[in-house]
Amino acid sequence: MPFNENNYYKAFEDTEKFLKESIIENKSIWKKDKNFILKTTFGEFDISRIQGSFDGALNGLIHHYLYNSGHYKNFLDTKDFENCEKITKDSPGSICQPEDNDELAERLNQIHDELPNFVKLELENADFDVSDTELVVLD
Repeated sequence: MPFNENNYYKAFEDTEKFLKESIIENKSIWKKDKNFILKTTFGEFDISRIQGSFDGALNGLIHHYLYNSGHYKNFLDTKDFENCEKITKDSPGSICQPEDNDELAERLNQIHDELPNFVKLELENADFDVSDTELVVLD
């Protein structure tokens, strides 16, 4: 199965929806705990962390959400999905970053570049001050 453009955009929109709902659902907990730790069935992630290791950071969350929700399987071609699945299982602190497919790498980078900006905006809209987080560097 080749790369599926429609499913790529659906994955992007669905991930935005997941992140927005997670912010709404965790608002009172985060206000009380003064952190942005999101606990999921596939791990704990600090959605305000965007630098350094992907392990436990926002981009790690995005990667694991795309994998665990079946989105990667729906938009990646078979070979790229198998590579992504291997990375997810063998190196859970890493994210899928294809080295031999520039177009796919660009698409995945788009997801990992744009969604942190979306999270920053949603946190600010939920009356969080992100000035002391790594999100502050985003536009």
